Amino acid sequence: MRRAIIVVMACGLGCGAPQPEPARVDPPVIEEVPEPAPHEPTPPPRFDIPRPVPPAPPRRVSFPLAGTVLAHGGGPLRADVIQRFCRVCGPSGRLVLIPTAAEGADSPATLEKLPKRWLDRVGRVDVLHTLDPERANEPEFLAPLRDADCVWFGGGAQGRLRDAYVDTDVKEALHAVLLRGGIVGGYSAGAAILSDVIIRRGNPDPVEDVGFGVLPGVIVDQHFLAKEREPRLLTMLSRHPERIGYGIDEDTAILVHGSTYEVIGNSVVRRCEHAKGCKSLEAGAKGSFP
Repeated sequence: MRRAIIVVMACGLGCGAPQPEPARVDPPVIEEVPEPAPHEPTPPPRFDIPRPVPPAPPRRVSFPLAGTVLAHGGGPLRADVIQRFCRVCGPSGRLVLIPTAAEGADSPATLEKLPKRWLDRVGRVDVLHTLDPERANEPEFLAPLRDADCVWFGGGAQGRLRDAYVDTDVKEALHAVLLRGGIVGGYSAGAAILSDVIIRRGNPDPVEDVGFGVLPGVIVDQHFLAKEREPRLLTMLSRHPERIGYGIDEDTAILVHGSTYEVIGNSVVRRCEHAKGCKSLEAGAKGSFP
């Protein structure tokens, strides 16, 4: 009887279901927070350090002109007109020819021939031509203009000149030529592009555009009497009544220096105002400009 009790008691103590182990609790993770950096006071402004000076805006031509502009109306390009242009440029002057207005300028063979008529009148001749405005901004392309004493634009279509050069550094370089006392000239389309507002095409209803602005405040038209272009110039002046129009006929040029002009050639230049109409300036005439 005693033995049985002992067995039962033993089973009651050791034969039951196994007890689950207590769940493991990991200690909490404590993140280390860096201490804030000590506050450093803002240093006072220094006035001994030179500040960069923003570049000055490019200078633009205004009247009276420091240099000279020659605008030719087209037709025969007289020898005496070339002589006047080259006399201002100087016998050792550096001339840049820009024939881009003409489609023939796209031919390398044509470009090679251009300097011949000028070489015995000036010291050096460079020919610049491109239809790509990005190319016109390249330092290598602009280098001859940076040193030029005179620039001549040939005839053709003024739209080609406008699209290739007006929105590039060529425009600034032309103004610089005049500001240092040089001469800029143009024949036909090369004359029309010299004003800041130009007639691109169309008669009597002109399509207007922008030009180089080396004759500011005026509008220049070419082949004026030969192609009956007075109606389109008057239309332009009705849009821009504050400006003065100069219609240059063929075989004729106007030479502008300071605030004066001289008409050279065999025909006339028509000076037009919106309120007063047009009057003729005969060959040999001189007066105030614009």
